[in-house]
Amino acid sequence: MGGLPLWRSPLSKSSDRRGQAVEGVADVTTQDETLFENPQFEHYEATSNIQLFFDLFFVANLTSFTNAHEINSSQKMGSYIGFFCILWFTWAQVTLYDVRFATDSVLESVAHTCHSGVMVGLAIIGPEFLTEDDGWGPPQQLSLILMASRVVLFCQYGSTLFFTWRYRATRLPLMGVMVSLFIAAIIYLGVSFAFYRTASNAYIAWYVVAVIEVGVNLALAARWKAISFEKTHLVERLTCLTLIILGEGIIGLTKTIVKIETFDLKFTSADIGSVISAVLVIKGGSTEGLLTTLNDTVHTIYERFPSTQNVFDEVEASLDAVMNHAANTTDEEIMENVQLVFRQMTKTIIEGFGWEPPTEIADEDFTAYGSSIVSIFNLTFGYFCVCTGLVCLIIGVLTLLSHRYRSGHSSLRYISIGANILVGLGIALLSTAVLTDAAGNLGTTPWTLPALTLILLALILLHHLSVAPPKPESKDN
Repeated sequence: MGGLPLWRSPLSKSSDRRGQAVEGVADVTTQDETLFENPQFEHYEATSNIQLFFDLFFVANLTSFTNAHEINSSQKMGSYIGFFCILWFTWAQVTLYDVRFATDSVLESVAHTCHSGVMVGLAIIGPEFLTEDDGWGPPQQLSLILMASRVVLFCQYGSTLFFTWRYRATRLPLMGVMVSLFIAAIIYLGVSFAFYRTASNAYIAWYVVAVIEVGVNLALAARWKAISFEKTHLVERLTCLTLIILGEGIIGLTKTIVKIETFDLKFTSADIGSVISAVLVIKGGSTEGLLTTLNDTVHTIYERFPSTQNVFDEVEASLDAVMNHAANTTDEEIMENVQLVFRQMTKTIIEGFGWEPPTEIADEDFTAYGSSIVSIFNLTFGYFCVCTGLVCLIIGVLTLLSHRYRSGHSSLRYISIGANILVGLGIALLSTAVLTDAAGNLGTTPWTLPALTLILLALILLHHLSVAPPKPESKDN
């Protein structure tokens, strides 16, 4: 095994010895380590490779779930948030242990392998998340996967408790964490039976238990210094995960930009207007110029946007019926063919840019398809505003909470905090524009993202201007 021990204490070398060094003659009782207040754990200054590998599993899981579930309805949005919560709280529980008690040993490697297996299991469950099944289905499997994750963590904390049992300060908090993990594992096991052969809302227990168990862990760490996060690399670990997620988002952004540049060469709003005009004007007889425009637009779209041969053949047949309609062809038949052409073109453009309408929308229902596209846009606009506003609000609140612990701030600091809170609240409330046509009018303007960027830039500049240099400490003579 290359010298890797089977089992290793998380304590530092000085704390792991039997007793502490003392000067002079010491009483026998000083060698009883049950009297020591706080043990010294071996904290690592940086994220290890195995921890970074686990973080990559998290991001890969989230990306695969996003690719498998197009967020095109409020139900899909709720499903995405639910899966993200399960994924994040599972990652958080493992991370809270790693940054404090992780060691280089065979058993720890086995434990991390199990946690990686949990992430693989979540990736497998992701595409069928919350899918109802009368028997052994995804909800039951997910519950047992969560149970297995907590059982592994229970064993890891038990190992730490074994090595630190002689320290009184660690007994109660470590046992408290272990009890919370044990109860969580039992609940997850019970929830798996609740899904069996019955439609149940027991999945709500996943979220409630996950929040409570992480909350208990953090509360115990805040109450007992012996297991606190002081001198750990928790902040670096969170920062590293954030950078990985942002990097994954940038990859998706660049793919979208390339896709837009590939498809959006000369296809302007005038082209779309021509198609719409063709649909509206063709009734009782067709203008030759409009038919020519429609024909050219159809071939331009299908030359640049990917599609299937069946769809193209269907569009060609309908277009030919419109261009060369017989004398006995009714206006209704012409309009049916025009609508089919227009619907398929719209689907090709929309899906070419990566937007997918809900599967329950019938292909022949042109009005419903158009409404579904509008609903997807409104949903995207709404949660974009809410998420952006929450970021500003959270930054303002956290800055306000940490303000009393810092010195050297000017009155401009309060203006910066207030600006973050007010702007965040305003952007979040902007999501209500989806209730009217304002969301479409605002979201389709080219200034939407630049305006938001300028607002966030102004908040950053105000933040830096409000930070006064620290006052020099006076030296006692």
